[in-house]
Amino acid sequence: MPFPLSITGQLTVRHTHMKSTQEVMERLRAALLAQTVDTITMASDTIEFIPQVKGGETKPRPEGGGWMFNALGVCVLRLHQEIEGITLAYKLDCRSWFYTATAISMTAGLVIHLSAGPDHKWGWVFAVGFWVLFFESGFVSKTIEIQSWLRKSLTSLELPPTKRLRVPVEPG
Repeated sequence: MPFPLSITGQLTVRHTHMKSTQEVMERLRAALLAQTVDTITMASDTIEFIPQVKGGETKPRPEGGGWMFNALGVCVLRLHQEIEGITLAYKLDCRSWFYTATAISMTAGLVIHLSAGPDHKWGWVFAVGFWVLFFESGFVSKTIEIQSWLRKSLTSLELPPTKRLRVPVEPG
């Protein structure tokens, strides 16, 4: 089920736009390592990865404000070689993000609805508005961001620069 439990799509990059001589699968692997992922599994035309959820400060993070793979589960990239270029199909699992946004929205709407305040009838409107703001805006943002990241990773001479990321470590 694509929406709302996963972000799916595809992107085609023409061979003439690709400037790197590095093999596409290896280039994507290197780009993913720069995006701070816990595990990467590669097959002939598929890369499956899990974004980092915990760990040390030694993993790099790309420059910029957003972190594209934050709040996602198991993600898959599939590569299809074609005559005119390369088509990348992607599937980013966002089910935990969806369930969290839905639970918070419904709880807030229920609390407002059950309160004795003058605007208690608007609780569900608030819940839907919060869900759209919290989940849907992020969904659209991540869709745009993954396509831009894939295009940039395949068409630039060098991968984007990285900086150190501080990820909380569980005590113990």
